Amino acid sequence: MNIYLNHQAQTVPETHTLADLLADINAQPPFAVAINKTFVPKGRYADTVLQADDHVDVVQPVVGG
Repeated sequence: MNIYLNHQAQTVPETHTLADLLADINAQPPFAVAINKTFVPKGRYADTVLQADDHVDVVQPVVGG
């Protein structure tokens, strides 16, 4: 199925969870995740099953001054 990860089209298996996707991309903390512009708490990654055409944003904080 197709999803969008940080505005880039990706193909993932039908039963892929958010945790699976984060493992696929080797996401390293700290980061925050939103699906369709809704924040997903870390405790929900494993039970959040991705749906076709979901827009997933993985963002890391920018440090500077």
